[in-house]
Amino acid sequence: MNFEFPSNNLFRLESGLAKLNKKARKLGTPEITFTEVGRSFKKVASGDPDRPFKKVEMVEVEVNGEVPEIAGWKLVASLDHDLGVTIVNYFPGLDGEIVKLPEEYRTRKPYCDHCHTHKVKKHSIIIENIESGEMKQVGKTCLKDFFDKDIQAYLSYWGWFSGLIMELEDEESEFYGHGGGDYRFEIETVLEVAFCAVRQWGYVKSGEMGATKEAVAEYFFTKDSKVRNAYQFEESDKANAAAAIEWVKNNEETSDFILNLKGVVEIGDILAKHFGLAAAIVPTYHRAMVAKREAANRVPTKYFGEVGKRQKLGEAKLVALITVEGYYGYSYLHIFANEAEGYKFKWFASSDQGLEEGATYNLVGFVKAHEEYKGEKQTAVVRVKAEEIAPANEAEAA
Repeated sequence: MNFEFPSNNLFRLESGLAKLNKKARKLGTPEITFTEVGRSFKKVASGDPDRPFKKVEMVEVEVNGEVPEIAGWKLVASLDHDLGVTIVNYFPGLDGEIVKLPEEYRTRKPYCDHCHTHKVKKHSIIIENIESGEMKQVGKTCLKDFFDKDIQAYLSYWGWFSGLIMELEDEESEFYGHGGGDYRFEIETVLEVAFCAVRQWGYVKSGEMGATKEAVAEYFFTKDSKVRNAYQFEESDKANAAAAIEWVKNNEETSDFILNLKGVVEIGDILAKHFGLAAAIVPTYHRAMVAKREAANRVPTKYFGEVGKRQKLGEAKLVALITVEGYYGYSYLHIFANEAEGYKFKWFASSDQGLEEGATYNLVGFVKAHEEYKGEKQTAVVRVKAEEIAPANEAEAA
């Protein structure tokens, strides 16, 4: 997992990890290490009208480690409770592993399953029993009963690293020259700024240089009118913000990402620390609208030919090639599509046929079955012969 922050704060990383790793050795858990990847300079708003910009040297580091497993329990996620809405932040263990939380932890009121009280106010932690898989929602003060008092050091680490960039932004003397504090911002306005920023400069995900969430923060916190005037708003930005909010509200997906987006929309007046989630609504909404338009223009799928006969299947593009490991070895799933006609062919081959995704082929095969997958009609075929069709410019050159 990579992070980027001002290089003059590198000592905080080094000293913090030294302390945490000392405790890790005592607890017998893996130590956390980091490698410096590179450095660059970044132009940021200073907050000083006489000197509106300053250059900050940024350092990018790659961090490796594991969330500790102590006394039979492991950390799963932290929950932010804000205005009756719960935002989920996973402890990924730096290995990309994500555990899906039961829905109840998003809908229940802040609560501690250990001391059975509602004294939890703003933050709680989800822990999981390694052997039984049982999950509990626990207040930070009760964690010592499951782990060790030193677990607070690990929580400090995870809270620090998962929100490192935002934390540094909040430090007036070291980064942007402003702090998020407890100020709240209307989601409609935040999204209007985000749509404007993405339209002008493109979307940049959190953790990268020039992240969109930083552009949003800069607009709200800069004291320099020239910086703010760089945001050239159009009517479409406000209209897209309103449409995106309605799209998020009506989205029926249940992924944690979408549920977090629904959370910030439901909060309405959000904190600066949630600018990243708000900014992520923009590309997510754009992708959804593109997919919707493509679906509207797509020819409905239909079955090909007669089951039980070998026949010419015509031209089709190989849109997916998936290697599947089974009991008897590997098989190769080929998905071909003729979008103009609405045909999709599914072919399992027992060996690699050397076909390339994106290439178009003339197909002959035996129609085995007519099937349906995710609402689309597919024709399952076997004993396929595929002859590649050269692109028009290559055929002419030959």
